[in-house]
Amino acid sequence: MTPIALCLAWFLADQPPGDIYRFPPYTVLRDGRLFNRRHQHYLEDRLRTGLDSPAGACRVRQALQETRWLYEVWDTAEGAHPGYQCNPDVKACYQRRLRLLLGRDAYWRAELPPPVPVWLFNEMR
Repeated sequence: MTPIALCLAWFLADQPPGDIYRFPPYTVLRDGRLFNRRHQHYLEDRLRTGLDSPAGACRVRQALQETRWLYEVWDTAEGAHPGYQCNPDVKACYQRRLRLLLGRDAYWRAELPPPVPVWLFNEMR
């Protein structure tokens, strides 16, 4: 099999039953997603006011881009969790998307990134 076929087979395969229970509880996923959304609003407000220097605005835009990507991860993890009510086919799509966003190794270790880019906090003072 080619590497592309192996990757596609891994992505389309059904997850083992209860696989998603290795991730944080539903309330933690929801709270992380909501925290991310508030942080996005904060960054958008900073850009809107225009009080940052050009270099500072560039860092804020970078942080906003990373925050939006992290939102995708946390929103998808919340949708994949059994506590989230939706159609079983939609739930399977959330689970496949979570595997794709995290990558194979992080998915099997059930490692989510932080809900916001904490590694940029010191740069944005």
